[in-house]
Amino acid sequence: MLAQQLDADVLTLTLDRPDKRNALSSVLIEALLAAVVSYLCHEAGIPQPSWVEHVTSPAPHFVLPARSFAMRVRLLLESPPPFRNRGVFVPEDYLSRA
Repeated sequence: MLAQQLDADVLTLTLDRPDKRNALSSVLIEALLAAVVSYLCHEAGIPQPSWVEHVTSPAPHFVLPARSFAMRVRLLLESPPPFRNRGVFVPEDYLSRA
């Protein structure tokens, strides 16, 4: 269900900006992927690949709809460091199923 919501949110972001559709989605997906890889490597106690070190989102990216100020603050505070350091903001249990 969360994956479907994420897909819908990314699609909404890109469809709202047709001129930036491919570039925007690629950058956001790359930042999200780097954060996920970094987080899972840390959890497994293995070194992260070198390519994830310099990947960030060019602007704050909330993977869930964060239209209210309260929700944005919550995601800013809850996001695990590998996500927050890359400008990607997720709930603290975002990867609880991974």
